[in-house]
Amino acid sequence: MIDPRGLTVQQWTDFMATPLIGYSQPPRLDNPLDWQAWALVVVQSPRIAATNPPNPLEFADWSQWAQRFNSTVDLPT
Repeated sequence: MIDPRGLTVQQWTDFMATPLIGYSQPPRLDNPLDWQAWALVVVQSPRIAATNPPNPLEFADWSQWAQRFNSTVDLPT
């Protein structure tokens, strides 16, 4: 998984594009404030939803959500 520490939300979502191939195809994140909408697209993908990913709406900080996502969802890197 791509470790979010030291990255901006836009960098992390860009880096996540490759591991998400075959699972989800979220749009490019242009506005960092829209990270929860981006994350909702990801977690609603059937293959990812089956792993019971964390709900991004329960997190105020994107990096905390990303760390929880990484520990919950096993994607190839």
